[in-house]
Amino acid sequence: MQHRIARVDLIKLDVDGNEYSVIMGAKLLLANQHPTILMEVWGPNFSDASRNPFVVLNNLGYRFFNIDTGEEYVSVDDLRAIVSSEG
Repeated sequence: MQHRIARVDLIKLDVDGNEYSVIMGAKLLLANQHPTILMEVWGPNFSDASRNPFVVLNNLGYRFFNIDTGEEYVSVDDLRAIVSSEG
């Protein structure tokens, strides 16, 4: 059975280290519809710069915010700094 979903507004991404692969698979949808994405920032996202999901999202025009404080992280390096300081 096919589902005809006209628009995606929100994606909650919890895929235990497979963020890059999921984002690459959804790249066309993300570029065209630009849904809000809720996902965790953690160290392995930064272990390989060529597979960093935040770089892909940044290139698609996404902005990054702390869900608790509303603080905006202007760059991928800002996100990397959080991982470094909070583990």
